[in-house]
Amino acid sequence: MSRVLLVSLTSIGALMAALGLFACEDTGPTGPGSTGTGSGGAGGCVIAPQPMFTLTLTAADGPLPADTSILVTWSAGDEPLFVLGDKTTWKTLEDSNVVCDIDPAQPPPTDLEELVCKLWTSGATMVVVEGTGYMKHEETFPSVQSEQCEGPVPSAVSIELHRETDAGDR
Repeated sequence: MSRVLLVSLTSIGALMAALGLFACEDTGPTGPGSTGTGSGGAGGCVIAPQPMFTLTLTAADGPLPADTSILVTWSAGDEPLFVLGDKTTWKTLEDSNVVCDIDPAQPPPTDLEELVCKLWTSGATMVVVEGTGYMKHEETFPSVQSEQCEGPVPSAVSIELHRETDAGDR
């Protein structure tokens, strides 16, 4: 194998690993006679692209406020702000690393109980969620590393918004 080809393959592999494309997922046996876990690759290590985090957002006492906003920051910087009630902020994977499961053909929902977003980030990822009547929620999700797959493991994370409380409320 030529030295140039070897260097190119090594660079591509490093880039894919840095982007979280070589992820390990524990999803149970892959088929009859399988002893590995996951959905492809040696020993259950997934080789297909996957979001590093799948975020489920809910409100403690009902639907999410229409102005719910999600700001995601990771090593590449801030992602475009997502606002539930503003369709112009709903992005695809071509425009952003934050893609929420919401139908762009429909008007913004007013009674959404749960919002699921895929965060195509790498490394620690900070998420800030705000909505009228609810406390601001800021949390950094660390990436979980797999020794078996020598890379990050896609993770399911959740945030539940809680109502703002008045100092007089007890």
